[in-house]
Amino acid sequence: MRKGAILLALIATLAGISAATHALKVGDKAPPIRVARWVKGTPVQTFEKGRVYIIEFWATWCPPCRTTIPHLTAIARKHRDRCVIAGISVLENAPDIEKEVTRFVASMGDRMDYHVAIDDRSEAPEGWMARNWMAAANQSSIPVAFVIDKSGRIAWIGHPMDDLDTIVDDLVADRFDPKSIEQRRQQRLAELQKLQQLVSPVIQRMEAGQNREALTLLDRALARNPHRESRLAPLKLELLLRTDEPRGYAYARKLASSLFKDDATFLNEVAWRIVENSTPPRLQCPDYATAILLARRAAHLTEHRDPTILDTLAYAHYKNGERKTAIQIQEKAVALLDNSMPEDVRKEITDRLKRFKEQP
Repeated sequence: MRKGAILLALIATLAGISAATHALKVGDKAPPIRVARWVKGTPVQTFEKGRVYIIEFWATWCPPCRTTIPHLTAIARKHRDRCVIAGISVLENAPDIEKEVTRFVASMGDRMDYHVAIDDRSEAPEGWMARNWMAAANQSSIPVAFVIDKSGRIAWIGHPMDDLDTIVDDLVADRFDPKSIEQRRQQRLAELQKLQQLVSPVIQRMEAGQNREALTLLDRALARNPHRESRLAPLKLELLLRTDEPRGYAYARKLASSLFKDDATFLNEVAWRIVENSTPPRLQCPDYATAILLARRAAHLTEHRDPTILDTLAYAHYKNGERKTAIQIQEKAVALLDNSMPEDVRKEITDRLKRFKEQP
């Protein structure tokens, strides 16, 4: 249901994207949209004149992608028919991609209130959209958004949390100034390049199984660049869990009270990583108390209305030996299930309640 994939290994994943035969840049006519299936909303097939579009690339396993979802939903609701947002799922690694994406989108409910589709891999393993949009524009990380102006041309390319509100507001109101936006884009590009320079040697050590060395490099980088901790914290947490679990749990608690205290998705992700414990390398001494703390905060942030988060919280209590509490919370999770969620998700949560009741 939830992969617990905290590691930001996108750099390695994107290495498999084929090189584009031409460069796609701001000012160019937007390429066509070609997807395998629309899983939410009506299909977005053309760029109608007079409307602004956001084509955003994301993946279910990518925690930073998940944090942008409420932001995109807010923009979609603010501008309604004046701005159309399409989230394109790319670079998925699940055995059944359609099932995984459909399940995730259903679990988000109205918190993901825009059009969503799955990339077309019928002709290329990396996906048609990934190749002809992302790779063509030399984009090497997700989430990434392409903003299309009212004439069907690319007005902006960048991270969905960087200036997207202002850009869409200006395009809708016909006051967009590309020069000032380009200056900010160049500044952020330079920042991203610096960040990648810091991360690349860390990823290389991890791929070689040298997790302690990778953590040392990352700690040195953070000591010199403390302002980048919000971007690098998930990677540091994963390295700590691989090398020094007690420090990892302490760092998770710190993040839950500081940088990520308002990020329900991230908190749930980490809690599930601890409780489910299937992501290699497996944890040796899962700290269920920490998982409870994180999942409880995530449940509070979502007003106890997200059954998948309540499922995590209940499972954490169960693993911690608190069976009665687990049953009470899981019953609430089951009560919140509805037909908008995939059948296998509903079955998994319901079956877990049966297991709690049957197995002391």
